[in-house]
Amino acid sequence: ARDRAVVAARQADDARQEAAELAARLRAEVAALAAQRDTLTAELTVARQAAATAEGHRTALTVRLDAAETDRDLAQRRVAQLGDQVSDLALALARLGAAAPGDAT
Repeated sequence: ARDRAVVAARQADDARQEAAELAARLRAEVAALAAQRDTLTAELTVARQAAATAEGHRTALTVRLDAAETDRDLAQRRVAQLGDQVSDLALALARLGAAAPGDAT
């Protein structure tokens, strides 16, 4: 019985040692996973900040584009007005040129 008790005690000590080693390995794995999680969290924060910055740039560019399109539309209207004025002036000059020879005779 004593021999069996000694064997059982050795087996129990071996099992405790294995359990301690396993616990140490698992703690190391948990620590590594926690560090990896922290790294990924930091990377996610940086990515979110970059996305927010890009969104801000996009918004600013959209505002600038809208302003440029408005300016373009105003310029096109002004060009059309000036074109009409040039046509009116050309027509008036043509009438004056046609009326002037007849008035001279």
